[in-house]
Amino acid sequence: MNSDAVRGPVRFLTIASFVTTVGSGLYLAGSMLFFTRVVGLSVSAVGSGLAIATVAGILSGLPLGAVADRVGPRGRYVATQAVQATAMFLFPMAHSFAVFLALVTVAAIGQRGAQAVGGALIARISEPGERTRVRSHLRAVTNLGMGIGAAAAGIALQLDSTTGYTLLILANGLSFLAAAGLLLKIPSVEPVPRPPGAPRMEAMRDRPYLALSLLCGVIAFQYDVVSLVLPLWLVSHTTAPRWWLSALLVVNTAVVVLFQVRATRWVRGPLPASTALRGAGFLALAGCTVLTLAAGTSAPVAAALLLVGVLLLSSGELGLAAGAF
Repeated sequence: MNSDAVRGPVRFLTIASFVTTVGSGLYLAGSMLFFTRVVGLSVSAVGSGLAIATVAGILSGLPLGAVADRVGPRGRYVATQAVQATAMFLFPMAHSFAVFLALVTVAAIGQRGAQAVGGALIARISEPGERTRVRSHLRAVTNLGMGIGAAAAGIALQLDSTTGYTLLILANGLSFLAAAGLLLKIPSVEPVPRPPGAPRMEAMRDRPYLALSLLCGVIAFQYDVVSLVLPLWLVSHTTAPRWWLSALLVVNTAVVVLFQVRATRWVRGPLPASTALRGAGFLALAGCTVLTLAAGTSAPVAAALLLVGVLLLSSGELGLAAGAF
């Protein structure tokens, strides 16, 4: 970075991202048990609702990113934090599947919107030659926050109380509000004007770009395996202790914190990037396969297999992030 004018906004974005991911670590570690034991939903209902919400979130990313380009990303980013905070504060009142589905869909749209709008904001407040580096550092910092949150959630998981699980969800909501306040310290960014004669949804006409985005999206499902599938799998289909979920999330985030920036150093063009993405796909396949083997085994064996699976998926995350950036 060459000036304080650039460093300042990136610093506030980094702190805001760290705060939200501490909350997200709390949420990911305890949300499955919150929805099943506090809200009273079945595991299958929670899984179905999360799957529907994930699809809705993915579909919302492109239009929300386009809106950010046209009206400015900072305000839209603040709005996504407020949306997610609202969903978290209302979750304790979601005692039916319909209400749960509505809220988890709103939260997913807010999350995916934040990712899309955040990318636009990074592009505007960082220099072109620094964007990949900024993204790598942001990913490392946010995963550090995730690990801290997941580790702290281990206390609530072990206590296994309604109050403890509810506090995890509410704390996540507060983290979004705190992040929104920090983001307001970033100067407003002017919208990107549409070039004269440029077609609408120009990216949708670029077939190589669409193909690459689709492939990255398929490989990126490994993120959802760790954040959504793993908690349900551990609790419902393995004999591993509940607190082990917190430990696994800490391992996942530690790998990214320690190695993400290093993983991007050798990716300096399309060929190394494609190699990184290819490796990420094979690692994701291996990680998911090992996770399935944990079912029906003793607690120590299940815990070991889950750890190996998470390590493989975490290594895949490094390659995916480096190649996609």
